[in-house]
Amino acid sequence: MFLRAMTISVLCCCLYANSLAAQAIRELKGHSGPVFALAFVADGRKLVSAGFDHRLNIWNVPHGKLLRTFADQPQRLVSVVAAKRWFASGTTNGMIQIHKDETNVVRLSAHDGCVHALAASHDGELLVSCGDDGQVKTWQPAQGEMIAHVSATPRTPLYAVAVSPNGKMIAAGGLDGQIRIYDRDSLTLLSTLRGHSGPIFALAFSPNSQVVVSGSQNGDVILWDVEPGTERLRLVGHVTPIYRVEFYDSGRRLLTAGKKGLVIIWDMEVAEPIFSRRFPGIVSAALSPDGRRLAVGTDKGACFLLDLPRYVR
Repeated sequence: MFLRAMTISVLCCCLYANSLAAQAIRELKGHSGPVFALAFVADGRKLVSAGFDHRLNIWNVPHGKLLRTFADQPQRLVSVVAAKRWFASGTTNGMIQIHKDETNVVRLSAHDGCVHALAASHDGELLVSCGDDGQVKTWQPAQGEMIAHVSATPRTPLYAVAVSPNGKMIAAGGLDGQIRIYDRDSLTLLSTLRGHSGPIFALAFSPNSQVVVSGSQNGDVILWDVEPGTERLRLVGHVTPIYRVEFYDSGRRLLTAGKKGLVIIWDMEVAEPIFSRRFPGIVSAALSPDGRRLAVGTDKGACFLLDLPRYVR
C-alpha cells in the first residue's frame, strides 16, 4: 500500500511538470471578489458563477461571453447549482434564491447561517441544501416549498451535499468528518461513513449510485461503497483542502480540485492520475457535462475556461 501511494505521488509530480500548457484557456471577467461557486447548465452551453461581490453571472460557454448579471444579490454568494429549467444560489446569511428565468426569482430564508452547499436531482425536481446550522433540507424548486429537513446527529456544520443519480439517496458531510447517507424522500438516516480525520468539503456519487467520493480539509480523497458503507480506495495526490470532486465519462474519470490551484483528473480503471494543472488562487471548479471543459474560479475574481485534452474526456 505504501509503495502504491509513493508511485501515485511520484506520477502526480511528473504530471505537474508536463501538464498541457498549450490547451486553450479563456478568462471570464465579471467579478470583483472571490468566485466561490460555479455550475454548468445541463447542456453545457451556459455557466453560472457566484461571487463574494454579490454578483451572479451567466456566461455563454462556447464564446466565453457574459450574458447576464444579477447584481442585486442580498449577501455574498458561496454556493450555486444549475438544473435544466432553473438555477439556485446560497448566501452567507442563510438565503437561497431560485431563478427560473430572468425575472422570476424565489427567495427563501433557508438556514441559520451560511448555505455552504446546494445540489439538484438529475430530473431537476428537487433542490437540496445544507449549512452552518447542521441541517439538510429538500425543496420543491418550482414553488420554493420545503419538503423535508433533518439535523445532523450529533449536530455539526455541514459543508457538502450530493444527490444520487438514481434519485434515492442524499449524502451530506461537514465539520466532524462523517458522511451521512439519507433516504431522499423521508431524510431517514440510512448509514454513516467514517474514515476522514478532518472536515469534508466535497461529495459526489458515481453515475451508478453505488459509490460516494469525498474530499476533506487535509487533502484526503476517499471512495466508499454505499453498500455496505465501507471504504474502497484512497487517492493520493492532494495535500491541501479539496473543493470539488466530480465523476464523468460513466464513472471512468474523476475530477478533484483543491486549494493552491491543483486540479487532477484520475483514470478510475487504474486509480491513477492522467492529467493535472495548477491555477493560482483557485477556490472553485466545475466540469461541463460532456467532460470537454473545465471552469475554475479564483480568489481574485477571475474565472477561467479550459478546453481539456481529448485523452481525458
